Amino acid sequence: MGFRRVGILCLFAISYVVFASCRSQIINPPLAFSAPNIALCSPENESVNLPTEITFSWNATPGTLFTQSAKGAISITGFELYFARIGETFGSPSYISETSAHLTGLSLSQSYQWQVAALQSDGQQSRSETYRFTTIASSAQRVEPEDLAYLGAFLTPEWVPGNPDAQSWEWGGMAMAFNPDGDPGSRSDGFPGSLFGAGHDVWNLISEIGIPAPVRSEGKVLADLPTARVLQPFADIKGDLFPWIEEMPRVGIELIPPPNEQETGKLIACWGAHLREEHPTHMACESELDAPDPQGPWLVTGLNPYNGNDYLFAIPEDWAEAHTQGFALATGRYRDGGWSGFGPTLAAVDPWREGNPPPAGTTLPSVILLKYSDYYNGEPDPWHEMNGYAHSDEWSGGVWVRAGLKEAVIFVGTKGIGNTWYGNPEGPCLDCENRGWWSDTFEGWFLFYDPNDLAKVAEGVLQPWEPQPYAHLNIDEYLYYVSSAQEKQHAGACCYDNKNRLLYLFEGGRGEGERTLIHVWRIQTE
Repeated sequence: MGFRRVGILCLFAISYVVFASCRSQIINPPLAFSAPNIALCSPENESVNLPTEITFSWNATPGTLFTQSAKGAISITGFELYFARIGETFGSPSYISETSAHLTGLSLSQSYQWQVAALQSDGQQSRSETYRFTTIASSAQRVEPEDLAYLGAFLTPEWVPGNPDAQSWEWGGMAMAFNPDGDPGSRSDGFPGSLFGAGHDVWNLISEIGIPAPVRSEGKVLADLPTARVLQPFADIKGDLFPWIEEMPRVGIELIPPPNEQETGKLIACWGAHLREEHPTHMACESELDAPDPQGPWLVTGLNPYNGNDYLFAIPEDWAEAHTQGFALATGRYRDGGWSGFGPTLAAVDPWREGNPPPAGTTLPSVILLKYSDYYNGEPDPWHEMNGYAHSDEWSGGVWVRAGLKEAVIFVGTKGIGNTWYGNPEGPCLDCENRGWWSDTFEGWFLFYDPNDLAKVAEGVLQPWEPQPYAHLNIDEYLYYVSSAQEKQHAGACCYDNKNRLLYLFEGGRGEGERTLIHVWRIQTE
């Protein structure tokens, strides 16, 4: 038995034909419009060395009219973006209403493919050709000091007379974290989000404040500066987790996205003291400060009581996946006199790998990224130090900065310059006031490290003491309270708004007319 195929050729070949039992049947009538047109624009096909954060764009137009008798208009109703690694099949598409889409968190040294389908109001759609691109193996460029553009400053909220001293920003600024979702009702002035910060450094209560547009006062007049608005008042987030903290406490905070199956982001905090024994140092709490629900405390492997509990900041997820087993939180501390190390220390951790949250007393695994010799276990042999190290240095915060293809780890603090001694400003002494580590002069610095060097440490290619800073930036010209060559504590904690490339830095006020303020820099990409 044979079959004879009969085809009915309709105008423009757009009818569907079914062949069966030697006859044909028209299923759909002729369409009035052709399918939409779509062309991919950026990134161009076969592009290489692209950043891990990319904006895709394309152009599309509705189909053309087939018959003069057609009535009504035709339009593009949306798009479907298909995206996958090379060698993998496209999964379910993402619906996009505009002709662009922004993707973040791409992996380093990875090849991807993408395609877009244009959807038309008559039900037709067209898919573009498939474009391919490859991301950078690592950041090809360093952030340089000249890439930082100073924008100005703003004041922290003023202390309310009658309130406890603990609820004051003066003598504060030891910890800071950026909240990209904070203050959603604020006007769009280019400085979105909010800041969590620590107040008076005896109590280190945490408050959340808004971010006004900074002002650059050429005369450094406090009255010229706007004042941040209180979003959440000061609160004790640690509860009774750290009863051993007494003299000269240290604290760092960072806000992380919701971990595991948690519904809300968490504040991670670390705590230390000037003199202390071995104790757990890290904790987590809710970002709603009126009900913090502190969890912990936890220890961190590979760190001593003086080098892991002063600053916290986020590590880019793609970098962490490539180099630190996905541990995407950096923790560290610098304590003067060499007890923490002869330079800043940095380790990568991920508390939620050990529980949801980890039980109290858990020891968190870490990946050491930077660690010089120290005095904690006596005179070190061999002796490994940061270039230009002084016992009087104070590194009070750090951030991982990305801006386009540029990248750096930046420590902020106060650098001792010239001769260094233990005593008071006049010279060496043991039975005198203002004892501590001193130098001929002090300067406020940003200290730049190359993340590629830290990657080599994580991979075992370099030892933890081998990376060295490649640049520094003296920031004293922007600070308000540097009144003498031997002024200590030029800078406090810092944080970074990755999306808007904004670096925020505390400068602590010390009463008597000094108000704690926050300076702002933008990282330039050109």
